[in-house]
Amino acid sequence: MRSLVKIGTLAVAALAVGAAFVGCSSSKKDIAQRPTSQTDDPGGGLTLDLQPVPGLNISSVHYRVSGGVGLGDAGIAAVEGDLPTPGTASSFSFGVPLRVGTGYQLSLTAQSDDPNDDITCTGGFGPFNVGPNQITDISLTLTCTDNTTGQVIGNVNVATTACPTLTVNYAVATPSSANVGSSIGVFSLATNNPAVPLTYQWSVANPIGNFTSATSKDTTFNCTAAGQNVLVTITANNGSCSKSLSTRVTCVNVTCGNGVNDPGEACDPSAPNPPPNCLPNCTLANCGNGTVEQPVETCEPPNTATCNATCTARTASCGDGFLTPPEACDPTANPTGAPPGATCNPNCTVAQAAACGDGIVQAGETCDNPGGNNYAIENCGDIWGASLTPPGGSADDCNPISNSACVACETAGSCVDFPTLGCALVTGVADAGTPAAGTPRSQLCNEVLDCVRDTHCASVNALDCYCGTASPNQCSAGGGNGACRANIERGLETTDPNAIVSRFTSLSLGGGLAMARIQCDAAECRTPCGI
Repeated sequence: MRSLVKIGTLAVAALAVGAAFVGCSSSKKDIAQRPTSQTDDPGGGLTLDLQPVPGLNISSVHYRVSGGVGLGDAGIAAVEGDLPTPGTASSFSFGVPLRVGTGYQLSLTAQSDDPNDDITCTGGFGPFNVGPNQITDISLTLTCTDNTTGQVIGNVNVATTACPTLTVNYAVATPSSANVGSSIGVFSLATNNPAVPLTYQWSVANPIGNFTSATSKDTTFNCTAAGQNVLVTITANNGSCSKSLSTRVTCVNVTCGNGVNDPGEACDPSAPNPPPNCLPNCTLANCGNGTVEQPVETCEPPNTATCNATCTARTASCGDGFLTPPEACDPTANPTGAPPGATCNPNCTVAQAAACGDGIVQAGETCDNPGGNNYAIENCGDIWGASLTPPGGSADDCNPISNSACVACETAGSCVDFPTLGCALVTGVADAGTPAAGTPRSQLCNEVLDCVRDTHCASVNALDCYCGTASPNQCSAGGGNGACRANIERGLETTDPNAIVSRFTSLSLGGGLAMARIQCDAAECRTPCGI
C-alpha cells in the first residue's frame, strides 16, 4: 500500500445566466392530447471542466439528480448514470435530461482507477429549479479525499421534444475549450424503449466550427473561429420523433492579445482603448452572471450592499440606498439598518429612541444618568413607579421627584431646608452589614422620596409606607407590608422594626431625611407635593 496520496484539484465552477434549469413538462393527460411535434418531455444539460490531478486517472464520473417535485407530480424519480471521461483530460462536459420541477439536487462522484490510490472525489449542487426554455449555468466543486479543491465551469441547457419513449442520456464534450485550428471530441448516448435503431445529428448554435461527422453518435468538433460557451446540440431520432440535448464548447483565437480585434474576438485587451470589461481571453466580462471574472470584476452579484453595478467593490456612501459597512445605517436603504425603536440620522448614524438610563437627556426627560442610576442625581427619579397601580401613581422615569409647585411651597414654609439642600444634606455611605451597605446616603434618600411620592403611601400616616395594612403589633413584629418597606429599610440601614421607628426621621440617614421631608410636606404642602 502506498504511503503518499496524490494531491490535486478536480473541481467545477460556473457562469449563472438564469434562475432555473430548462425543461418542459405536462401531465399524462396533456401528453395524450398533444401532437408529438410539441415540446413536452424534459431535458437538462450540465457542462463541467475538470482540472487534472497529476498522476490521478479517472475513467468515469457518476451523476445523480434527485429531489425534484414536478408540476402536478408528487415527486420525480432520481436520474443517474455513469459518464465516460478520458482519464487525464483537462476538461469534459455533459448533459442529462430533467423534467420541469423544483428542489433538484445534483451530486457527482469519481474515483481513481489506480487500486493503490484511495482517492474519491465528490461534489454537489442544489437545490435548483428546472424551468422551460431557459439557460442557467451552475457552480459546484468536486472535493477529493485528500481535501484538495479547485474550480471548473458548469453550464446548463435544455431543449426537448415530445418523444416519450426516447431518452438522450448525455452529451459530452472534451476538452470543452480548444484553440482555433484544434478540435474537441463530442460524445452522446441515447436510448429508446423498445430498442430501435437511432439516428443522430449534431449542430452548433454559432458558426465557430464544424463536425467531422455530424451524423455520428460520437464525433469531433473542429474549431474554425473564436467563440465562447457556444451551444452544440445532439439530436437523436427513433424514426417517429426526436429529442435533443445541448452542452457548450469554447474556441479560443490564439491571436488574442496581439492588439487587434480579430474576427471572433469580442475585444482585445492590447488594442487601443479596449472596453473596460475586456478580459485577458478577448471576451467581455458579463457583470451579473454569477461568476467573478477577474481582473475586471471583484464581486458578484451587482447592486448589493457590498457590490456596485459594475461588479466592483462598493464604497460606503451615506444616502446611496445601500447599507455598506462601516455604515451603522442608511436612511434611504430598505431596511435602513437602524435597530428596532431607533431611527437613522441623515449622516448614517443611529438616533436612539429616548431611554431612561442611557445617559442622554432626550425629549420627555429632565435628567438621565448612564447605567440607569438616576437616584445618584439630586431630585432625579428612576423607574421605581413603572408598574404602579394606585390612582395617581407615575413612573417619573428620568424626571424630578419633587415638582416646582412642591418646591415653591416648601421654600415658603418651615420645610425650607429640605428643598434648598435636598438629599445633599446627608453625607457618607450606608454602614457595612446593612441592607444597602456602601451606597451613598444621598442616593438612598432619593430612592425613598421617589417611592413615597409615586405610591402616595403617606397620604394618611408616613409610617404606613413601612407598615402598610399591618396592625401596629404586627408591624413591630416584622409583619409590615408597606409599599416602600424595602426602600425605607435600605435608607434607614436596618431591617429591625423597632430601629425603623426610632430612626424614622433621623436626618443623618438617607431614609430618615426623606421621611422627615415627607412628614413636613404632609403637614404644610400636602396638595402641591402630592402627598
